[in-house]
Amino acid sequence: MSTINAAELVASIESNVDEIAAVQKLWRSLLPIETPNARQIYLWLTMAQLPDIRFAFCETASRCLRMNDEMSADHAVRFCTSVLKNRLEQREFAAQNTAQQTTG
Repeated sequence: MSTINAAELVASIESNVDEIAAVQKLWRSLLPIETPNARQIYLWLTMAQLPDIRFAFCETASRCLRMNDEMSADHAVRFCTSVLKNRLEQREFAAQNTAQQTTG
């Protein structure tokens, strides 16, 4: 386990705050639904990179439009999380197939 000093910890926290604020701003720009709390955003950031999160938000916004903007905040978060997980699983599956083709 690597050690981290106080200054590095503070810098990491500040970086997370900036990323969370950026992701919340992206959500507000795409969806007419209450913005998820910082804890939820942080969980998404630990799961995936910003381009994947943006993709999941766009898919959620598209679903929301198909529902005439009547998607609840809870439904939006669950749907977005599902899209994000599926995207990451597809990427992992593709990487495994590529690795098998190059070794096999």
